[in-house]
Amino acid sequence: MDKRETLMTIELSELGLLGSVGVSDEERSNLQPLSFDVRVELASIPESDDIASSYDYTLIVDTVTRVVMRTQHRLLETLSVSIVSALLEDPKLISAQVTVKKMRPPVEAHLAFAAVTYFREKR
Repeated sequence: MDKRETLMTIELSELGLLGSVGVSDEERSNLQPLSFDVRVELASIPESDDIASSYDYTLIVDTVTRVVMRTQHRLLETLSVSIVSALLEDPKLISAQVTVKKMRPPVEAHLAFAAVTYFREKR
């Protein structure tokens, strides 16, 4: 059996937070709405219906929130790398993907959001 067929994935969609990200000092000085879609793969599959045998996905929310609240980034790209790196510090996870959406990008055109997605597996 292919190892990929035995993986468990957790996905969290549209986690909304205020964060400091932007190229200009002015843009970073104001908190702005960001949205996060996160997907992680577990190192093992829960063996029972007991919550203790599974992965507490509030840990994902806490990790994303901690990175966003404690850091400033110029680029969505570097923010996404910081989040994935923090998530992969957890030995229960073997890969992580995050999409970071800036809900009010500073452009003249009407956009619903600007987004960057980053994926990495542990080696």
